[in-house]
Amino acid sequence: MLEILSGILDRYRGSGLKPFRYFKQVMLLLQGYLFAAVIGHAFDYYTVAIVLYFWVFMVIGYGQPWGAALYNRTPEQHLLLERQRYQAGDKSNWPVYEDWQKLDILNKRSAYYTLVLRGLLALPFALFDAAALVVAYAVAFPLAPYVAHKLHRYNYISDIALWPVAEFIRGAAAMSIVLWIGRL
Repeated sequence: MLEILSGILDRYRGSGLKPFRYFKQVMLLLQGYLFAAVIGHAFDYYTVAIVLYFWVFMVIGYGQPWGAALYNRTPEQHLLLERQRYQAGDKSNWPVYEDWQKLDILNKRSAYYTLVLRGLLALPFALFDAAALVVAYAVAFPLAPYVAHKLHRYNYISDIALWPVAEFIRGAAAMSIVLWIGRL
């Protein structure tokens, strides 16, 4: 059940749904609290630190390597195709890379390397006695678009569902890994 709840919260956070002004932030804080509680910090001095860092960790934009992985392209190829779509008149999805995402060594090889790096931004969780989150997100960030791409490739999901399914998988996979580590 916790895996499904985490997947739903991750998907709602990434969706365009905005029933109220700070919807995405509330979803992030709820998911962060869910992880804090599962790790064993439901109501102690680490709770606020884990929830707030989870918010900072997940609010960092990282759509382009994610999109490249979903469509099984290198980030350079993905950016080129998105630029061509933009120049052809489709202004809906113009990619914006943050400076640290432009690391040539990563972008020329694979979006998955970049996503592992993105997952490793969870390292400060180890300071809050939440090291399971480091492992969970270092695995979940590259795993989710890979699985979603394979589901799409074999016609289990449509183009429209590709991104939402990947976000759900990321949240559910991260929670599954945290729960599995907790049982060790």
